Amino acid sequence: MTMSRKKIFFHAILILSVFYSNIFAASSIDLLKYNNVLDSIVSSVRVKYAPDSRISIFNIGFSIKNNETILLGETNNSTAIFELKQKLNENKIVFIDSIILLPDSQLKEKIYGIVNNSVSNHRSKPSYTAELATQALLGMPLNILKKHSYWYLVQTPDNYIAWVDGGAIQLMNKQEINDWLTCRKIVYWKQTGNSYENPDENSQTVSDLVVCDVLKYVDTKGKFILAAYPDGRQAYVKKSECIDYAAWINSENPSAEQIINTAKKFMGLPYLWGGTSAKAVDCSGFTKMTFLVNGIVLQRDASQQALYGRKCIPEKDFESLQPADLLFFGEKENEDSKQKVIHVALCLGKQKFIHASGNVSINSFNKADADFSQYRRNSFLIAKDYISNTGSDGIVKIKDCEFYKIRK
Repeated sequence: MTMSRKKIFFHAILILSVFYSNIFAASSIDLLKYNNVLDSIVSSVRVKYAPDSRISIFNIGFSIKNNETILLGETNNSTAIFELKQKLNENKIVFIDSIILLPDSQLKEKIYGIVNNSVSNHRSKPSYTAELATQALLGMPLNILKKHSYWYLVQTPDNYIAWVDGGAIQLMNKQEINDWLTCRKIVYWKQTGNSYENPDENSQTVSDLVVCDVLKYVDTKGKFILAAYPDGRQAYVKKSECIDYAAWINSENPSAEQIINTAKKFMGLPYLWGGTSAKAVDCSGFTKMTFLVNGIVLQRDASQQALYGRKCIPEKDFESLQPADLLFFGEKENEDSKQKVIHVALCLGKQKFIHASGNVSINSFNKADADFSQYRRNSFLIAKDYISNTGSDGIVKIKDCEFYKIRK
């Protein structure tokens, strides 16, 4: 090859290299823009329908393979899927739908459940070593979302989503859970106790019980009630330790005095992260249990409870706090971060409050009181009136909660 021909050849190679480099660069830019559009659409739907991952699932992503866009992941919100697809179509994005809509079809008809232990432990992951996220009580209805090995992802009546081991719940289909919801039931009313094999408290125990546990009424035997568990086991419970379930859920809205009297029955109860029963509680588990005894379902965590009720006093106006107000504590909003609620307590009046911190105990905002807490006074954020807002969002009577209604 002559020198001139070599120059022409290398010049041609250089031109082609620049040409294809520009094509690849353009392709990379277009792909980046495409990904950004997809990300934006998915994020907008997530923010609208699943802003709180504790109570809703929207784990949706996408993959691009062989020039095809594949939607991946899972959600328990069919409306969110519909809107996501609608937005993609509006942007002329062609996709393959591989989203799993929960409850998982592998569960077949067993998409409901009832707690079968006095207290069931619900964890952040399907493992006994995972963080305790919340608890549920015997007889409480659940929505079953999916299964992993021996564990089930479930949603409790406060909409909280976590994993529970299969031994703690009784799986049911629609007919079975409706039978449970409509049958005559009793509510255990002592803080703690037991059920027995025979109508004799000296006989073999069947299980322990805690306040607000619910069992099916079968018969009355003298001073005992014969009751049935969700899995069909039968046991005797002392009649004096029970109340009628229908009377409980249809009771009038509680007064501040009733709420405070209930709260004080938990005095000294140990603190347990994730605890929501008469065995042990965390701060929001304590307020939640106090209201549940009085027939009201609250949201699970302090930061969620702070979203409801009516703001009732100016900041730091401690003398205006009213009995049974919920008091929220945490980190104030500043230039770098938003307000963060990390603790909740129940007002007793006269600047005193009861809360779960180490154990359930009483403290005061008043510097002259022996139980004054400077830390709580400094970290106080807001007070909410819950009593006069019973029946509104986040403060729901059991009888009005969707989980306790007939499945259609």
